[in-house]
Amino acid sequence: MGTYWPGYIGGGAVIVFPFKIDVGLVLVLSLIAAIVGMLAGFLPANKGAKISPLDEIRKE
Repeated sequence: MGTYWPGYIGGGAVIVFPFKIDVGLVLVLSLIAAIVGMLAGFLPANKGAKISPLDEIRKE
């Protein structure tokens, strides 16, 4: 099976990596992903892509 190292992020979500990974790197990457996701949610271009679940809520 090999050795697996669980990485813990934020609210208890567990991500298991097949290799050792720096906790700081994980936090930075998750922060970047959160910022990118937040910005993408506010970009007008994504309104036409129908990716955001908020758009589905607004339709109703």
